[in-house]
Parts: sequence; structure tokens; C-alpha cells
Amino acid sequence: MTETGDSITNQVNMCKDYAKFHFGVCEFMIYEDEGFSGGNMDRPMFKKLMADIGTEQIEVLMCYRLDRISRNVNDFSSTLERLNHHNVAFVSITEQFDTSTPLGKAMLSISSVFAELERDTIAQRITDNFTELAKTGRYLTGTPPEGFVKKTILHDNGKRYNVLEVVPDEAEKIQLLYEKYRAWESLTRVVMFCFENEIQTKSGASIKTDSVARILTHPLYAVADGYTYEYFRSLGATIVAPKELFDGVHGITVFRRTKKARGRHNDRSEAHEWIIGVGHHEGIIQSGDWIATQKLINSRKLLWARKATGATGILNGILKCSKCGDYMRPVCIRDGTFYYTCVTKEKSRQTLCTAKNLKHTADTAVVEAIAGLLGSRDQLTVRLQLAEHKPMRSDKTNELRRFALQKQLKETGNAIENLVMQLSKNQSEALIAHITAQVEALDGKTKALRSELSKLEEERQGGAQTHMDANATKKAIDRFAQFDFNDIEDVLIKRNIIKTMIQNVYWDGSEIRVIFF
Repeated sequence: MTETGDSITNQVNMCKDYAKFHFGVCEFMIYEDEGFSGGNMDRPMFKKLMADIGTEQIEVLMCYRLDRISRNVNDFSSTLERLNHHNVAFVSITEQFDTSTPLGKAMLSISSVFAELERDTIAQRITDNFTELAKTGRYLTGTPPEGFVKKTILHDNGKRYNVLEVVPDEAEKIQLLYEKYRAWESLTRVVMFCFENEIQTKSGASIKTDSVARILTHPLYAVADGYTYEYFRSLGATIVAPKELFDGVHGITVFRRTKKARGRHNDRSEAHEWIIGVGHHEGIIQSGDWIATQKLINSRKLLWARKATGATGILNGILKCSKCGDYMRPVCIRDGTFYYTCVTKEKSRQTLCTAKNLKHTADTAVVEAIAGLLGSRDQLTVRLQLAEHKPMRSDKTNELRRFALQKQLKETGNAIENLVMQLSKNQSEALIAHITAQVEALDGKTKALRSELSKLEEERQGGAQTHMDANATKKAIDRFAQFDFNDIEDVLIKRNIIKTMIQNVYWDGSEIRVIFF
């Protein structure tokens, strides 16, 4: 099952009714993958289903409709082969397929072909609409990138379009970032320059490495001329504007630069999937400089310093700098080890903080401190018992509001998906404009909901950190005492155990100070 809400319940009930009518008394195992598309074979419950089939736990696989299982012919064929191998019958109650008969098998294969055809057709319609949008040079939806604002114009065909317009002050900032990167060949150094000179995003936030990288690689900033035309053609991108429109004045417009996947951040599409046109806005970066920047970035990717992942350093998230109060993060070095460095020191290039880095051996020192704590375990147990009976404050109003926001966010996301689907099926300019306006409104609502949800989550986490879960702490200490902590290989497990006992760790350049709950 891959839909949401009441529709899943209805589908399950219909399958149960069908099974009882045709097979009599049955035992049911229900597999639901809410929020996943039928085109995604990496669904957790679908994988469990396949595992259960392999262990001979299932006699009949039943679904409401064929595309609940798969929308791809090859994927479904392999699934059907697995079912046949384990003598599992397949029933789709909507299409009335029953693989126990030759006709049922044939009709099942034919239906899967049409399901994939429908999916490909929808994808092609979306591509065709993006192509038409790119031809007009408009900006579809969302918050404009740095350097631009969105405005509405009256096109030659009498239609009103959203397009981008350059903000001169922000354009100068963009040009400066390109200039500094070509001079220094370092994203980190550009970020430090922005920090030192108080150069911020349009929203007033500090410019980070990913922000700089996004600006330096976005085609919108490039001037559209013969050089950029040939550059994008060499990448295999679809260019929908004739070469004569690449006039050396206007900027590039691009569609399908990212691909959206539910439950994760947008991924960058391959360049050959891009749809390139010429926008109504003026280009900010000359074609030669923009192309040179792309080549430089591509050549430097393998040389970029590898930052520590979330699975590095058991003190990650609790270690703070005593000098400025900011967190210290782990940074990997070439010999396979790492060190902790103050985030403020790193960003300001030691102008706002000069704290010494801390070696990875601090992890061992903290573990030894915990071991020392266990020496006075009786006294500790008494304190934990007292804390366990201390009432914890809970804000039910905030919790209910959080659930309400999550529900609204889900509904808004579904509404946007439906509108995009409508957009793919219509060619009317008036209807496209109307749907686009609706998408923009919902996009704004989504951002507002996420912002409020983020604040509530911060409050919830902050509240949780101010109160000790004594029971969890006792369990963590008992577990710590039972075996050698260093025998645990998973860093995340180590970190979770540490966080149940330690509130913060401070480093002043010479000593480590551990604050237990």
C-alpha cells in the first residue's frame, strides 16, 4: 500500500472482504508503506514482504490495485518470478487478476505494461510543460535566489508571467563571491571572508559553505551568449531557446535542475537532464568567468577537505568551547584520525576566538571520567532515585500543536503534488498561471508551517535537555559497568550512552570540564 489516510484503511478492508469471500477464514499480514511511491522498490515494508515470502510465510499476496506493488514492468516481473518460485499466488482485486490461471498471468503482464506507459506519459507531459515554460523565460515558483526578486510582467502574447529581476546591491555581492573564489580557489576562505566582512544572505543569515557553492554553480547568474550556449550543449542539456536569443545581455533560465524525492532533500539532477532557456533577467556573471568557475569547482572537488560525518567523535553535539561558548565540531585529517575545533574560531579565522583545537584522545578522557564516577555509585544511585521522582514539566498544548502542524504540512505537500500533476496534464496558459499561483501560495504556507514546527521542536528539545531521565541514566550506567565501553564499535551508540549521563563537556585550551546531569 502506498497511499495515505483513510484510503489505506478502505483498501485493506476491501482486500479482507475479497479474501473472506473467495478463500474463507484467513490470517492476514498487512504491509503498508505510507508516503512511498509504487515506483520505489526500496520501500521498507515491501522489503519485509519479500523477506517473508522467502521464508514461506505467505500463500497469497493480495493488493487493491496493481500499481500498489510496482509501476515498473521489470520490477514487477522480478517480483512475479519470486512469487512463482515460492508458490505464492497473486491477486489484484481491482483488475480481477488471479495468477492461478494462464489468462490471469497474461492479463497481469499486459496491465503492468500499461501502468508503466501511463507513468512515462505523465513524466513526458511534465517535461513538455517545463520545456514550454523555459521557452518563455519565466520563473515558475519558490523564493528567488540571491541577487534576484520576482516580478510579474505582461508578455507579448497577452499573458502575465513571473520573471526574475536583478537587485543591484545583491548582484555586486554575487560578483564579489565569484571573484574571490577564482582568486583563492577555496570555498572555506570565501566563507571566512563573508564572516569577517559581515556579508550575509538576503534573509540576514550567515553565508555558509553550501550557500556559496549553490551560488557559484547556479546557471541563473550566467550571461546567455554563444559560450554558455556551447557549454550547456556540451553537457548534453536540452536547450529550448534558439542560439540567437543568447544575446550576451540576458541570463540563463533552467528547469529540472533538481529532482524531488519524498522524505529527503532535493538531489541535483545530472546536467543532461536540465532544460535551458534564456530568461528575462540580465546576467550577473560574464560567461567566461562563470564557465571558468564551474571548471575550477569540478577540478577542486577531490581536493576539498573532508569534513567529519555524523558518525565521528562521541563528544560531537555536547563539546563546547569555554572561551566563546560555541560548539566544537570534529574535523577529519588525512591520517584517519580527527580533532575538535571551535565553530566560531573556524568561521572567524581566529578573529573572534582563539581556542586551541582538541585532540581525538579527549573521547578516551571523558570515558575515564565516567569510569571514575562509577566509583561513587551508591551515592549516585541515591541522587538518581531522587531525580526520578522529580516531576517533569510537559507542555501538552505545544505537543498537540506540533501534531497539528505536521498534519497540515502533510496535507499541504499532497496538495502541491496534486497541483503539479494537474499542471502536467494541461496546456492552457490561463490554467497554468492559476495553478502556478496556487503552488506559490502553498509553498509559502509550507515554509511558514515548517518554521513554526522548527521552533516548537527546538522548545521541546530544549525542555527535554533541562530535565534528567533518571531511569535512562541508570540503565546507561549499568550498561557501561557491565562491559568495556571501548569494545563498542558503533560511535553513535557510544554517543547516545554518553549523552544520557553527560550534559556538556567544556574545553578551555588546557583542561576538559565534564558536566554530569
